[in-house]
Amino acid sequence: MLFFGWGRKSTQRQISASQVVAMSWSSFHLFFLFALGWGKRYSLATLTEQGWAQREITETDAKQLLGFDLDIPLWNRFGLLIAAAVGLVLIGGINLVAALAG
Repeated sequence: MLFFGWGRKSTQRQISASQVVAMSWSSFHLFFLFALGWGKRYSLATLTEQGWAQREITETDAKQLLGFDLDIPLWNRFGLLIAAAVGLVLIGGINLVAALAG
């Protein structure tokens, strides 16, 4: 069983029958559930007679093509930090209850 891993993830949105805006980001995960994401990269894929041609574009270009912001999902970006914060709050609460009871 893998406990941790890293790599790149991606998402894409079709803007026409022959064009797709893709966003990829670097990712680190723990137990496939808690993740950190950073370093967004955007590309425009265009269907040609030879197949898909890709070129990198800026975040501004991607937003202009799509009409909205394409971003890393919240859990994929901050899931590991959220889990750590919840864990610290739970440990603090357990210690507080133990201190008050004892």
